[in-house]
Amino acid sequence: AEAYEKAFNINPNSFNLSYRLARAKWFAEDVDMAIQYYDHAKVVDPDGNDTLYYDLATAMKNQGKYEAAKAQYTEFLKRHKFDGYLTKQAKFEIEGIDAAIQIMGEPPKYRMITVPFNSTENDYSTTLWTVETDSFLVFTSHRPGTRGKKNYPWTGEPYSDVWVVSMDSDTTYGSPEVLGKKKINTKANDGAAYIDPE
Repeated sequence: AEAYEKAFNINPNSFNLSYRLARAKWFAEDVDMAIQYYDHAKVVDPDGNDTLYYDLATAMKNQGKYEAAKAQYTEFLKRHKFDGYLTKQAKFEIEGIDAAIQIMGEPPKYRMITVPFNSTENDYSTTLWTVETDSFLVFTSHRPGTRGKKNYPWTGEPYSDVWVVSMDSDTTYGSPEVLGKKKINTKANDGAAYIDPE
């Protein structure tokens, strides 16, 4: 990307430099700048490369700009004469965008809340456990208090354990505790538990 930026500064009216700089920004995960350079390449030469429209659409979709992305995929399909992988993928992407727009227009089926027992460590793989009239959330966590005696070599975090917290209502919870002792949580890495009703 740096090399293309230097060359682009010397010759900003080159379609190839603009397009390649946009691609470099895309692969560097600088999507906003990728979109800017794709747009610039279109201004320099709208017929320079039909794949430009596909790439621009993909970057726009990544940013949640669905209507704009759909327009670019549609433009790509008008220009691209070869019925290959990209043509099929562009049609698939348009279907996905239409589905996303429809789903976004529907009322949400869930609401997201922050629960008071979240920790700053990794808390994940939650499952609901109901025993008669009592409900619990069972989850995996690396939080302090785990029984694991080792740390992950790549993160330095302690091994995980299975934890449980009582759930009185959607907004009222007890204090989280390590679930079980030797049979469930060991010195090893434990987690991602599922409750079998049997």
